Amino acid sequence: MDETKRLWLWLNYATSTNPKLFFELLNRFDDLSEAREAIRSRDFEQFSDVSETVRDRLIAAADDRFMDRYCAWLERNCVGVITPEDDEYPSLLSEIYDPPSVLFVKGTLPKDLTLPIAMVGARNCTDYGKEVAELLSEQLCERGATVVTGLAAGIDSACAKGALSVASNTCPVIGVLGCGIDVIYPQNNGALYQSVLDHGGALITEFLPKTPPLQQNFPIRNRILSGLSRGVVVIEAGERSGTSITADCAR
Repeated sequence: MDETKRLWLWLNYATSTNPKLFFELLNRFDDLSEAREAIRSRDFEQFSDVSETVRDRLIAAADDRFMDRYCAWLERNCVGVITPEDDEYPSLLSEIYDPPSVLFVKGTLPKDLTLPIAMVGARNCTDYGKEVAELLSEQLCERGATVVTGLAAGIDSACAKGALSVASNTCPVIGVLGCGIDVIYPQNNGALYQSVLDHGGALITEFLPKTPPLQQNFPIRNRILSGLSRGVVVIEAGERSGTSITADCAR
């Protein structure tokens, strides 16, 4: 992990999942190392408008020992880190209103996915909905598309299974998580997560490691689902639901 990446991880840890605040703070300094030195010397003049919680996290992560442990954990768990400054950052995602400041990645995330299509729908779905989800994702993958899914229960999992059944596709599924990269949700989806990786896909999230799958995470996550994709397929969704938020983001 080079020094530039460590500095981005430092600021990202402090601002958590708030890319707006991250980039506001980033733009205050010509060099992030200046910001870190100001924090280390307890010079809070340029941080007077941030909350005490953010300030405490800035101080904690400015300790090299903290960042050494953090980076070692990422390396030990084979977690990649991609920022908007990296060539690997997905080109479509960089065009949305509030792109993630950091993506945590397991597996292989191509910069330019081949015809990425987000497939979303209800967790509590009908058997018919699952059949349709699996069939449509399989047919899309057979034609070279990459299925982007949240890997949650219900429609998400059915879409992933359908796409993974197509052996000819070298990157059938990208899973966008509403939790930390080391958290499996739902818990019985561990084999599905591993299958995504085994088939050349990737698991990605902007949430910090160990972040639980809190309800408020998923509307935040949904902008990434649509942001990575050329189109969104909605299968069985309530009028007011996370799925409808994804459709709104796409529109």
